Amino acid sequence: MGRSLRSLAPLLDLRVWSWIVWASLLLHLVLPEFAPRAVLPYFYALQIVLVVVPLWPRRLVVIYDGACGICNRARRLWQRFDFLRAFQWDTFQSGAGEQWSISKEALEEKLHLVSDGAISSGFRACKNMLLCHPATYVVLAAMLAVPPGHLRRVLLALPLAFFFPFLEPVGEAAYAWVARNRYRFSSEGACATDAKQ
Repeated sequence: MGRSLRSLAPLLDLRVWSWIVWASLLLHLVLPEFAPRAVLPYFYALQIVLVVVPLWPRRLVVIYDGACGICNRARRLWQRFDFLRAFQWDTFQSGAGEQWSISKEALEEKLHLVSDGAISSGFRACKNMLLCHPATYVVLAAMLAVPPGHLRRVLLALPLAFFFPFLEPVGEAAYAWVARNRYRFSSEGACATDAKQ
């Protein structure tokens, strides 16, 4: 069993995994339009494979701006649903990035995720965090359980667009804009500005 799981190691590359999730969503968005409803539960079971098959990263470290109110609210919300406590959150002000040779300038600009030594940042890090969180697949399964129709198409179009690899530049641009203006949006902006001076 262990050998068969290790043979799936290439699928653990999160860039490949995002394509797998996107293809799965696309399949389940189109399938109900053509398949009899009686066979749909078998296809929904495929979503379970997305959670069971991969060897999940053993260490997930999120390095964020501890002076950013938006970042802190996102961290608190994330930790509320991180029942397995799989993610470790460290502020870049604590010097957490030094262990992975991430510059302070890069950390001030974007959130970083270290997944078993592999580093991603910005919008890609956000996507990878969702890909590494089992709750994501529970939410996707709930969306897939919605009866076929207009609402279901709208619900599934959102994660399709979010995970679609070719739309990543759009996501990066949106992330960069929010990151540049995060102290304006944050109620902790004054403290953050003082901290940076």
